[in-house]
Amino acid sequence: MHSHKAIKNVVISLIYQFINLLFGFFVPRALIFTYGSDVNGLTSTMTQILNLVSLLQTGMVGASIFEMYKPIINNDLEIEASIYNSSKKYFKKMSLWFLLVLSLMIPYLLLTNSSKITSYEIIVSVLFLTCNSYINFRFYTCFDIVFSAHEDKYLIIYSQVIERVTYYFFIILSISLKLNFIFIYFGMLSGGVLKTIYCHIHFNKTYKDRYRKIIPKEYKIKNQYYLFCNQIVQQVLESIPIILITGIYDLSHSSIYSIYLMIMNVIKLCINTILNALSASFGQKTVELDIDGISEVYDFLNFIIFLITVVSLPLFSALINGFIQIYTSGLNHINYINTTISLLCIFYLISYVFYSISDFVVVNLGLFKKTFKSTVFVGSISVLITFIFTIIDFSCTFIGLIVFYIILSVLRFRITSYKLNYKYRLILGRAVLIIVMSLIFYRISYLILINSLKMFICVGMVSLILILLCTMIYCVLFEKRNLKLVIFFLKNNFYRRN
Repeated sequence: MHSHKAIKNVVISLIYQFINLLFGFFVPRALIFTYGSDVNGLTSTMTQILNLVSLLQTGMVGASIFEMYKPIINNDLEIEASIYNSSKKYFKKMSLWFLLVLSLMIPYLLLTNSSKITSYEIIVSVLFLTCNSYINFRFYTCFDIVFSAHEDKYLIIYSQVIERVTYYFFIILSISLKLNFIFIYFGMLSGGVLKTIYCHIHFNKTYKDRYRKIIPKEYKIKNQYYLFCNQIVQQVLESIPIILITGIYDLSHSSIYSIYLMIMNVIKLCINTILNALSASFGQKTVELDIDGISEVYDFLNFIIFLITVVSLPLFSALINGFIQIYTSGLNHINYINTTISLLCIFYLISYVFYSISDFVVVNLGLFKKTFKSTVFVGSISVLITFIFTIIDFSCTFIGLIVFYIILSVLRFRITSYKLNYKYRLILGRAVLIIVMSLIFYRISYLILINSLKMFICVGMVSLILILLCTMIYCVLFEKRNLKLVIFFLKNNFYRRN
């Protein structure tokens, strides 16, 4: 594992996500005030549909990155180039199917539209987003495979910075000049084009000549269909709630759901950013180490994720209702505060975190086939649960996702147990601490009325101090070894270099 590359990827990824989320908090509010809740709901619905359709790429991306680990370690350029060319052919072949599936989004949105948004605006908006997704599918994903496998994830992050800056520029311009909201989607397309051009330039500098000298062979990417099925089930469950809410209720209810989703994405993005940044380093390590070595590396990574979760989730629980109160102040046409959704968000995030760290092992050990059947079976049940509870009450739509992540977390830990020596007592203890602290701080949020930014900051600071104190006591009592490893790791990789 190249620790300097891993740290660089993590730091740059976190900085990018922090800036992105900072803007992301203000954009939905600005859209709601300028264009209304219907436009915000439309944006959220289209985004979830695009995320669902874009899964046509995920099986090949994840499987190709995994297949590249061994030839990179062995310096086998021929196999590496063959994997890249096979992936490139796949995306070229599937791109037309991608456009065909996306075109079905237009009649769905037109038929379910009950807002003041015109049919023309819906069609043009969908076309802009479709073109952006096509460029990403057809070209950008190939660059992602090569850069990620070589631990150059920071190049992907730089390209995404270019995309976000362009997108936010068009948002500010559209809101300032009172332009039609369609220009925002044009800005998203422009950002996607610039992002792809940036990656194309860097790919030509480093890899194009290396691959051109090699005559690629036909290479069959293993496990791509199993990985595709595993990930599409997850994305279906993530996307279907807002699609159902839009169809059964209206875009205003979708807007409420999207605000809570936006807040939860803060924690989800932090977890995913770290796991994605370390994925290539961990994956290459599995080629070199035995089961004990891999288990030690994984337990250390698991502890890092635990520290982030045990701090962020209770803080999230204490502040979520206050944040919604402040964030939506002045929006009197619809009530955005929903205590049922707030509570379910906490359980959703807890289940999601433990699923993510168990799925991380599955992906980096290539155990896609072993988890295929269980994922499809549990996913089918969870879709049915989501559909039933969404019809009963739109605020209960998270229940299906919670059931899905809890069951699959347990199954994935069990399936991968023969590859890793899990410390189940530590994992269970961490889970109990996260749940108890989150519920306690959620209860505190009912006792303290947060109705101003000053009050929000004060409650947040006091809560953070208490959370850090409780976490430190727990680590000293039960996690001394991992705590020493964290201190040693920081000294070894930061202070010595400085």
